[in-house]
Amino acid sequence: MVQSSQQDLVIYKVKGHEAVDLIKGHQHSMLADSALVQDFDKKRFHIHIHWWWRDLDEPALKPIKSGFIYHDTCSVLVLDEVAKVPEALGDVDVLYVTAGTKDHTKYLLDQLQADRVVLSVNLDWKTRNYWQQLLKERQIDYHDMRSDGAFVMSEYKG
Repeated sequence: MVQSSQQDLVIYKVKGHEAVDLIKGHQHSMLADSALVQDFDKKRFHIHIHWWWRDLDEPALKPIKSGFIYHDTCSVLVLDEVAKVPEALGDVDVLYVTAGTKDHTKYLLDQLQADRVVLSVNLDWKTRNYWQQLLKERQIDYHDMRSDGAFVMSEYKG
């Protein structure tokens, strides 16, 4: 892969934290919770090697919060306990579930069409199990970070 043309979305598997990297060429923005931003050792262990391997510059650091993240032609909807999904939402590239949601899971899946569903490593057992069962029933592919590791969507095109 030629690093100058890389265009990737990475959701890191960091227990107790959420971190999303939006990569374009050698530049990138990392969205993370404030505790992870301040924890150099945890970033070094879980994330910095990936930056080095990808030959990335220092990132622009931004806080992660529920709602939409847009990266060029890619859209990510981050869901947590405070996120409320608008009616008739439509399509998103990635639905990233980080916690139990304010809206009921079935309602959320009725309101949007996600190309990929990513279940955070930090979901509690009950929430994870419920999402997995519902996604299997509806035959929706998903990526469970607890068993599948970090999520990487490379070279996406809108």
